[in-house]
Amino acid sequence: MIRATFLTSADGTDWTPANYSGYPVNGIAFGNDLFVGVGYGWVVTSTLYGIRYGGGVFVTVGAVNTILSSVDGNTWFRREAFLGQYANFTAVTYGNGTFVAVGQFSNPSAILVSLDGVTWRVKASETENSLNGIAYGAGRFVAVGADGTILQSGDVSTPTLALRSEGTNGFVITLEGEVGRGYRIQSATDLVHWEDWVQLTNSKPVTEVQAWVAPLSDQRFFRAVSPWDNPF
Repeated sequence: MIRATFLTSADGTDWTPANYSGYPVNGIAFGNDLFVGVGYGWVVTSTLYGIRYGGGVFVTVGAVNTILSSVDGNTWFRREAFLGQYANFTAVTYGNGTFVAVGQFSNPSAILVSLDGVTWRVKASETENSLNGIAYGAGRFVAVGADGTILQSGDVSTPTLALRSEGTNGFVITLEGEVGRGYRIQSATDLVHWEDWVQLTNSKPVTEVQAWVAPLSDQRFFRAVSPWDNPF
C-alpha cells in the first residue's frame, strides 16, 4: 500500500519528516489553527483531491461529484454540485470571498462557484479538456488543465450592477465587485451629469442596497465606479 509522507518546515527551505502512517494524502490546508489533509479513504469512500480554507470554512473536493464542507475540520457535510453529469473535481481555491472548484470528465469541464462552501453554482468553462488546478491572484481566477489549457476569469475589481424591483418598496441595486474595495454608485438622468448616490466598501462579493421610489421617481441610469476619487 502507498503510504503518505508529511514534511514540515518553518522557513520553506529546511524540511523535516512528520510522524504519520496512513492513507495517501492529496492535499492539505490550514485554517482555524488547524492543518487538514485529504486523500483516499478519508471521511467518504470517494478519493478527495483538493482542499482549501476560506471565510471560516474548509472545503474539499474529489471524485464522483464530491464536495464536502466543514467549519471545524472534523465534522463534514456533503454538498450538492447540481452538475447534471459525472465529474471528478480535482482542485478548489478561495479568493474574493468565493470558492471556485474545477474538474474533469464532464462535458464541458466543470467549474463551480460558491460564496459559502454550501450552495454551489455551475459556470460555463467552454472547454472539454480536464481542468487540474486553479488559483486566485491580482483580482482574477486562473484555471489550468490538459493540453496546455489556461482559463482566466474577468477582473473581479470591475464592478457590475443589477436592479430588482421590490414593488411599492422601490427596488434593490446589487453590486458585484472586489471584496474590500471602495465603490461609489452614481446616478444620472442623461448619461452625462453623474451624481454620487451612495458610497460603500464591499465586505462580500455581492452587496445589496435598497433604493426607495420617492427620491428616484424620474428615469435614471446607475453605474458603479472605483476608487473613491472622481475619475473625470
